[in-house]
Amino acid sequence: MADAMTGAPMRAALTDATDDGDRAILSVSALELSFGGVRALAGTDLEVRRGSITALIGPNGAGKTTLFNAITGFYRADRGNAFFDGRPLLGKPPHAIARLGMARTFQLTKTLAAMPVLDNMMLAAPDQPGERLANLILRPGGWRSREAEVRERALELLETFSLRDQAEAYAGTLSGGQRKLLELARVLMLEPRLILLDEPMAGINPALAQRLLGHIHELREGRGVTFLFIEHDMEVVMGQSDRVIVMSEGRVIAEGTPEQVSRDPHVIDAYLGSSGEAA
Repeated sequence: MADAMTGAPMRAALTDATDDGDRAILSVSALELSFGGVRALAGTDLEVRRGSITALIGPNGAGKTTLFNAITGFYRADRGNAFFDGRPLLGKPPHAIARLGMARTFQLTKTLAAMPVLDNMMLAAPDQPGERLANLILRPGGWRSREAEVRERALELLETFSLRDQAEAYAGTLSGGQRKLLELARVLMLEPRLILLDEPMAGINPALAQRLLGHIHELREGRGVTFLFIEHDMEVVMGQSDRVIVMSEGRVIAEGTPEQVSRDPHVIDAYLGSSGEAA
């Protein structure tokens, strides 16, 4: 069935009868963003359930990364709304959104290659008194105490992610998979409640991919962290996510469990192909 106003496929009604809007930690409605004459987001609507691992899939150019950029403050949306835990996101800069408890990684990792791994971690920590010149002079004990706390926390996370032995190495010497692990560890310095991952499996070997997936599940189970991740590996999507949201041409066309989405005709036509495999 097509939308009478746009001619685009209507969003498939795949959500369970038990869906509860109060469970959404992230809510996006009617989000629009254009670059020149190209509509990258064409009225995007979606919700991410608190405590879920939700996959965001769709063909290249569907608007997935643009959506991430818009709700994390890197792009300014033309219109629409986005709320994290009931708080409006649009118009806020990226650092303010991260401090609310919603953090992200990037498809191409953003590690500071010429700095040691430990410094990469410590830079991510918020509320550091030493960042202000006045505190260096007036409260020397305060900034030293906080820096010691941040260092200890960073080393604990590096140990968790099997990067402790690399703490003094330059980040640029890490493998692609290790940089992905470092980026996730660095995000955790912010103690986020929602983490957005942009193609976390891209370019890493299977062993490191399994480690990364293991950390994601441990963080969800142990700390209640919610995940929304963009991924093209359909084996990962179908095997690791609770929910799947499908985008095409800047809008959501379907959502539901992996099984529901894999059988939806709109999804098969737009992305999966007749065999049910990703194009």
